[in-house]
Parts: sequence; structure tokens; C-alpha cells
Amino acid sequence: MPAISIPLMPLKKVLFPRQEIVLQIFEERYKEMLSYCAENNKQFGVVLIDSGEEVGDEAIPHGIGTTVRIREIVPTSNNRILLTGYGHKRFQIDTAITHYPYPEAKVSFNLPTDLNEHTSLNTVSPNVLSPKIWESYLEVLAMRDALASSWRKAPDTHPQIHKFCDQVGSMTEGYAPDLLRQDLLSTYDGEQRLPVADNLLQKAKTKIYKQLNFLQATRFGGANRN
Repeated sequence: MPAISIPLMPLKKVLFPRQEIVLQIFEERYKEMLSYCAENNKQFGVVLIDSGEEVGDEAIPHGIGTTVRIREIVPTSNNRILLTGYGHKRFQIDTAITHYPYPEAKVSFNLPTDLNEHTSLNTVSPNVLSPKIWESYLEVLAMRDALASSWRKAPDTHPQIHKFCDQVGSMTEGYAPDLLRQDLLSTYDGEQRLPVADNLLQKAKTKIYKQLNFLQATRFGGANRN
């Protein structure tokens, strides 16, 4: 697919394909951008900020991001816009970013994904996805449910390789460093993504374990409140 020009929204956030996203938009440039996307049935791209801030200045983003499919745009009473959507495809920024009236650049979609025609090439085989990584994945799912006092049926089949890595990137938001999650998003080859995904799962387990211990201690009066 040739490079195409899309609007960009640099954020302090890493978005993965199929990950839900909710944003409150108050800057006029991004309101204009969303109006353009809604009127023309276009997607925009979310990219993690490498340097700079979300508001005001022209932030410099990382080179790999994810497009957003918009579900709904709702004006709010405080002159903001509430956007709901989800990540669709990874992309690579190919040109310098223009900033008027909003950030925009040409991007390409030549990164491997689980949506390729030859899906069998992206299927995780038992030899690639080790039992250790799969067990860590299931453990993080269960620990997240425990934090939320909820329950879900554990998956019993291995997903395709890129879909698995994207799920790990999505589920570790808030529990692992964003720069490491960006590394996972930016790594092209499926088998090379798996060690990064495993590292994210280990960091997530450590953080969630601490939160669960604290939650249990406060429930039973064992936390030190001094």
C-alpha cells in the first residue's frame, strides 16, 4: 500500500490495534481534525510523544503509531468533545510532520499484522509461544480481574502472533513502562516481538502483585497507616 497522508494526535499514550480509546478533546486544532475525520470517514493516528507536551507546542512523536477508528464523537457541556474508538492498524511515519491546522504526515502500513492475507504465517505455534509466556499472559489476565473484582473465562487457544503481542501491549497499559510498550509496537517481526511481550508481562505481574497485596492488607486492616 502506498504512503497516504493522515492526521496525527501525539499523546503520552501508546495505542495498540483493537485497544479501546476514550479521549476528551479541548484544543481547537484537534476539534477541527475530528470534524474533518467525521465528515470524510477518515481515521487519524495516535503516536507516543518522544519529546514535548500534549498541549500547545509541536511535540515530536515516535515513528510508529496506530490508527484510530472512531465510534462516537459527543460534544460535552464544558465545550469539550468526548471521543470513543479503538486502535486499528500500526503505521510508520514516512515524512516530516506538518502542524497546520493540525499535525499531519504521510504514513505507510507495510508492517506485518495479524490481518495479512496469509494468516497462517502469523499463527503462534507451540514452538514459538512458550508455555512460560502463555502462563504469564493468563496470570496477568487473572490478576487484573482480581484487582477489578471480576471474572472472565481464560482463553484456551493461542491467538495469532501479532494479535497476541498487541493484546499484551494493550493489557499492560498502566502496569509497564510506556517506552517498553512502544518497543513492542515498533518491533516488526512477530518472533522478535515475543521477548518484548514477555518482558512486559513480567513487569506487569510485579506491579499488579504489589497492588493486590496492598488491597488485601487494607481490606483486613493490615496496612500500616502511620
